[in-house]
Amino acid sequence: RYYQFWCRKRSFMDCRWYCCGQHWFPKSIGHREHGNSEVFKDLPIAFLAAFISRYIPRIGHLNSIITGLSIALILCIITPFVDDFWFFKIWFLLIGLCFILVKISVLYITINLSKAEENGSRFMQFIEASFMAGIVIVNLIFGLIMGSSSPYLWKYGFWAIAFFSLLTIGFLYSGKTVWQKAYTNTADQKSTIASSSWQVMKKSFLFLAIVFFIIITEQSFTTWLPTYSKAIFNADPFTATQTTVIFAFSALTGRIIYGMLILRRSWNKLFAGLLVSIFIIVSCISGILIFEKPHQIFLYLIPCMGFFIGPLYPIINAHQLYSLPNEQERGTLLGLIIVFSSLASCTSSLVIGLTLDHIQPEYAFTLLFLPTIALSALFLNYKRQPIS
Repeated sequence: RYYQFWCRKRSFMDCRWYCCGQHWFPKSIGHREHGNSEVFKDLPIAFLAAFISRYIPRIGHLNSIITGLSIALILCIITPFVDDFWFFKIWFLLIGLCFILVKISVLYITINLSKAEENGSRFMQFIEASFMAGIVIVNLIFGLIMGSSSPYLWKYGFWAIAFFSLLTIGFLYSGKTVWQKAYTNTADQKSTIASSSWQVMKKSFLFLAIVFFIIITEQSFTTWLPTYSKAIFNADPFTATQTTVIFAFSALTGRIIYGMLILRRSWNKLFAGLLVSIFIIVSCISGILIFEKPHQIFLYLIPCMGFFIGPLYPIINAHQLYSLPNEQERGTLLGLIIVFSSLASCTSSLVIGLTLDHIQPEYAFTLLFLPTIALSALFLNYKRQPIS
């Protein structure tokens, strides 16, 4: 089951993440247009997730995953034959819709397979680590193509993602009987409707605000790291691409390690330690970028922040989801998590895109102080008023 989880998560999330790879859009497209293009992916997710999440149990989580992967498979096959920028906007929209089906289903099954918070948090860390493993693989594939003697063939790298999607669909179909036995309560929930989104949001608003700023911090790296690398360090396209590999591998390592530590340490101590580490590192790097000419080694050190940023999202999600005793409320909260995550990604892209068009990238990097400070303040309040 875990291997199927890993393959499913990897193949679909690779496709979704790479769609956000702004360093491969036409050079005539500015930072603001790059940020605006994210809207076509994130807003459909934000508007539809809250509504679709309550009906996914009726469709069936396995069917939802297969549907999302199938659409991603078709999009990846036809991509090399289309050169118009408008196509990518439509693609963002469709991938955003597919993302809802897959992400909510994966998280819902993950939570319901583990009844204890510590085990669930550990399992979620490993699931999210598999997402980062997919990012590493897909960026290596595209990096090798772009660094070859025929970089113009980079679009055909999408066929590799299509192959992963097809392979995952095959795994899911071949193990359908096992899935039905392992997750028998899915059929019982097909006839139920989740609790009101508004009621759940009132209970978990502080948590959702924390998720919002975690995603802003994470997206500031995953989406814009190649842009920073080229603007600040004059990195070539291949090297800029590999910085995302370093970030993803660092996040993968962090999630695996913290997935093991969660069984031995309190979740809030681990979370607080990660926040302090991020704040110190951002402070040091920002000072060096502004007041001194940064050494080329920082091109490879900055992406290593993924080790501290990566574990935040699974830790806080697992704690809040297991704090809700009602499974219908959990399903509704999963939809709200996707809504706030998408709004955060959209906000981050728009703000950074506008910022890079008006100020130097060295100063734009210091904006990471703002979500880090907001995240710390929200976390202190969240600790005082836990949901139980």
